[in-house]
Formats: sequence, structure tokens, C-alpha cells
Amino acid sequence: MHSKLTKFLGLYPRQKSRLVHILLISMFSLLALSSDAQSKQNYARVELKSGATIEGKVLTIDYQNSIDLFVNQQDTLHIPWGDIVSVSFIDAEIKERAKALVRPKKSNKPFNDSSNYFFFDFGVPLGLDYWGYPVAGGSVNFGYGKGFGYRHHIAATAGYDAYLWPDVTVIPLGIEYYGRFKEQNRSWFYFYGTGYGVPHLSEYSWRDNSKVTGGFYFNPGFGITNKRHENRSWYLKFGYKYQTLKAEYQGFVWEFGSNRIAEIKEEIFYHRIDIRFGFRFD
Repeated sequence: MHSKLTKFLGLYPRQKSRLVHILLISMFSLLALSSDAQSKQNYARVELKSGATIEGKVLTIDYQNSIDLFVNQQDTLHIPWGDIVSVSFIDAEIKERAKALVRPKKSNKPFNDSSNYFFFDFGVPLGLDYWGYPVAGGSVNFGYGKGFGYRHHIAATAGYDAYLWPDVTVIPLGIEYYGRFKEQNRSWFYFYGTGYGVPHLSEYSWRDNSKVTGGFYFNPGFGITNKRHENRSWYLKFGYKYQTLKAEYQGFVWEFGSNRIAEIKEEIFYHRIDIRFGFRFD
């Protein structure tokens, strides 16, 4: 015979046993969660009858007997229950203190892609010289331009480049097109510069009747940029630069067993990798 409740619920003995089993598991799970929540109260502030206040990590609480705290990151303090006025748990307060000690991460500022801007950078060029040997030098670059959205910026540029072997310094005058892949925050970007390089100083100047004329250059590449200040961002560029020049001078050529003076013309070209670091102001 089954009880009226059993019949009402539509349960039979085997089903009742299964239901009781599930209810017991649920009850013990809730008790375990409650116990775990209490154990997470790790830090406490204890006020003593003497007027002192002690803070530390709770090791054990023996209710109506004593509390053991871990203090000064090395000592265990045993406090009799009779010396205590009040106990309060301060885990949330400890977390806030820890956050205050950590230097806050500086947030990114938005790029202004519709305004005029100024930039400058300096770089270390590497590559091969006219004779095929590794070349080194230095360069600075300045520019002033306007943005038309994060993918489209154009600027007039000027700089000063030092080339070695043959030793020539060049003032490159040109334009640069620039665009980012992301509208805001740290982003990769692409650029392409082109223009005309005007020679300034050269090793040909000591030769008789020497003349060095400029030539065109082009400078494609990519880079990464980020903005942490309201009106200033930084960038790092990786680019390839090709520069041509022409030299004319009087020299000696070997002909039929003797030297003779001749007008010599040289086509000079430089290939190198530009690695630049700079700032942009908008």
C-alpha cells in the first residue's frame, strides 16, 4: 500500500529512495559551500580591552576560548578570548589596500585623426653601401601633416641622412602617406614616403671639379604606435629606403700603360633598412 502523498506525487518506493538521495547530496553541498565561504574570511581586526587594535591573518578561532593570528608576516599571536572586545573581518579592506599599493596602469588616449599634426623621429639605418659592404649612419626626420581618418594621413617631410661609403650627407624633402590598421589603442600601421634627396656634404668635394647632384628616394615600411598622453603618441618604424645620387669629378684612368685625366661620372645608390623611433603631436 502506498500513502496518499506518494500517490499524489506519483512516486513509488524506488523513486522515493532516489529523491531522498538527491536531497541529501544537495543539503551537504550547501553546507560545504557555506563552510568554504566562512573559511575565506582570512583577515581580521581584533580590538582588545587594553585599547590596542591588532590586524592579521586568521589561523584558528576557538570560540569562547582564543583566536590565533598571523602578524608581521612572520609571527603567530595567541589572543585569549577574555582580552577581546570585538572581532571584525576585513578581507575587502585588505584587497583595497593592495590595489592602492599597485601603480595604476596608465590608460590609452584617443587618437585625433582629423587634426593637423607634427612628428619627428631619429633612426639607425642598416644595409649595404655602394660597394656592397655593411653601411651605418644616422638620420633624423621631421614632418607636418593632416589626418583624414585613421587610415589616411599625409605629411610634408624633411630630414638629414648620413650615408657612408661613399660618405655623403643628404637632405631628403618629400611627402609621406600613413595609415593605421586600428582606429584606437595600440596598432600596427603602414607608411610610404617618397621625394628628392639634396646632397649636402660629400667625400667628392676634395676632388678637382667635383659635383654631386641629388636624386629621388622612396621609403615604404610598417610600424607600431600607441598613445598614452593627450597630445602625444609614440611610434616605432621599420622601413626600406632607396636613395639615388650622381657624382661627377676629374680623376685618373689607366689607359695604354699610363694614367690620363678624365671626366668621371658615377651613379650612386643606397639600399638600407631604416629603424626609427619617434613622437607625433596633434
